[in-house]
Amino acid sequence: MCKNLVAQCPNLAELHLKENNGGSLVSLILSQISAPTRIKTLSITTKQSQWDLQRQGRPVTQTRISVFTNLKSLSLGGGCSPGTEAFLVALRGLPIEELSLEVGELFSLSSLIGFVSPPNQHPTLNRLVLNLIEEKGEIGTRVAEVDFEQAFSQIDPDTDDVEDDAMTDNWTLPKFPPGFSIKQAVKLRNKGSENGVEVIGTVYEGITIQQAYDDDVEMLGDMWKEWKKKGRKSKQSGGTRKSKK
Repeated sequence: MCKNLVAQCPNLAELHLKENNGGSLVSLILSQISAPTRIKTLSITTKQSQWDLQRQGRPVTQTRISVFTNLKSLSLGGGCSPGTEAFLVALRGLPIEELSLEVGELFSLSSLIGFVSPPNQHPTLNRLVLNLIEEKGEIGTRVAEVDFEQAFSQIDPDTDDVEDDAMTDNWTLPKFPPGFSIKQAVKLRNKGSENGVEVIGTVYEGITIQQAYDDDVEMLGDMWKEWKKKGRKSKQSGGTRKSKK
């Protein structure tokens, strides 16, 4: 019924598809669009096991996507694309201005860097949105705001993990996809900025939180070393501070 309805709408300019069955219906619907050149906005989300690295995207092949010759905005989620260089090459042939990659899409950051950089930069893209994480995290109490005199006095001076023993436990850290590189993601954003492409999304909100946490852990370690140098001795207590982990 759905595919027949789409086939009878030759003037569609915007299409949003969401499927909970792996993508076969999406594939069928895309093949039934009678006037794909009219579509300017397309979003496709399929429900898959999160971060399923074994699955290869089927619904949006480079052949199907290439018929949307006037497409301006494309959003993909749930692992519905192949995530390959060949697919990105197909996208370079379309007048896309905004590309959004949602949770489950598995494009390599290095290939996306090439997508926003000469000599193979997409000619019309001006915004790349990476909403690849569901939980971006939350900043907790900063180390600079805490008096660790009491906390340090309760820690074994020979501990190998002052982070676990003394770091406040009200931080929530982001959950990045497997193999995700913050360094590469920052490079992607910088390359985009250099070449007129805004690179944004939950990934970068998560990176900000992760970097704040890492900075605080480093500061805490320096403070702990300084505290021990002053000859402070541990006062044994019944236990340690609750770990955030």
